[in-house]
Amino acid sequence: MEIAGTADDIFTKSAYEAVYSATKGIPRLINNLVTASLIYAYSKKQKEIDEEAIYQAQNEINIYE
Repeated sequence: MEIAGTADDIFTKSAYEAVYSATKGIPRLINNLVTASLIYAYSKKQKEIDEEAIYQAQNEINIYE
């Protein structure tokens, strides 16, 4: 994130919990979900990734619990 221009933590606590809930800690799924959530948040001009962004990304890449 520092290379991208921020040292701030842009993921909320609920976003971290939603990522784990959706991926069960599987690295490839985490990577895909987080990437999709970053794209979603960018398209909505959000500066923070929240639980809603994670769920929208989850639907976009078809990860179901």
